Amino acid sequence: MNRFLGFVQWLLAFPHYIVLWLLEIALFVVLVINLFIVLFTGRWNEPMRDFCVGVARWHTRVYGYVFLITNQYPPFSLQ
Repeated sequence: MNRFLGFVQWLLAFPHYIVLWLLEIALFVVLVINLFIVLFTGRWNEPMRDFCVGVARWHTRVYGYVFLITNQYPPFSLQ
């Protein structure tokens, strides 16, 4: 392995950090809204749940890339 690979991958992941920071703010808002939906209806709203799972999935892929667990560059996608 190249000794500068970790630094290069961190730099390549910087745009993901910016987008994830904004998505995590939106995620907090969605979770607060969903808290009240669950309290009154007893069920999660499916689109909001898919958004929460998508952000968590993206977050995991980016940190897996940065911490050299995988060399596959993460896509800009919630899928």
